[in-house]
Amino acid sequence: MSYSIPNPLCSLADVKAALRITDSNDDYQISMCIDAASREIEQWCGRHFWQTQQPFARTDVGVTSWETLFPEDIMTLNGLVIAIDYAGDGTYSTILNNPTLNADGSVTGGDFPLEPLTGRLNGMLWPYERYQMIRSMYNPVWGGIAYPRPYIQALIKVTAYWGWDYVPAPVTRACVYEAISLFKAGDIPFGATGIAEAGILRLRPGLHPAAEKLLVPYRRDEVPVF
Repeated sequence: MSYSIPNPLCSLADVKAALRITDSNDDYQISMCIDAASREIEQWCGRHFWQTQQPFARTDVGVTSWETLFPEDIMTLNGLVIAIDYAGDGTYSTILNNPTLNADGSVTGGDFPLEPLTGRLNGMLWPYERYQMIRSMYNPVWGGIAYPRPYIQALIKVTAYWGWDYVPAPVTRACVYEAISLFKAGDIPFGATGIAEAGILRLRPGLHPAAEKLLVPYRRDEVPVF
């Protein structure tokens, strides 16, 4: 019996090599752990390290009148459409002009620059996480005293291919650690074991410590999603 893993962050071969397993007796259980570890990592990081097969629309709220955080990561300008509903009537009739992507990953022109400006962060390829309005363009921000939460309207609609188009090596390694941790958790009944010299030891809640250390740079701040 095989287990199909949607968008795994590491491979079955990666985990079996780390465990030094050469047979296929535990392939189903290991694959299930890889799936669980991949989803756990994505939830902890607040982002997914795979790209949607088609662009689709997400509505969003401007952080300020000139800045907006994307509800998810974007790594390509293909299919990107930002539409704004200045009237608040659900039409999203104003379409912003996209910038032009340069060979070095930077963008120029259009009604908004994307950030990070070069498509890199700390030397790594990095998704675009936000945009800033320029010239006379602005985001409609309805909120504050007149329209407090939860009455803020999502007046920005972003259509894009969402997510990362590659899995960074630290994320793959973190997934290996976490998948092994989940696989080995089955050897500890009820999540605890007794040791004569130390008493009862319990499984540590949360991610494997080495996995968490690798994932810290990839954790995303919360953004409003509607």
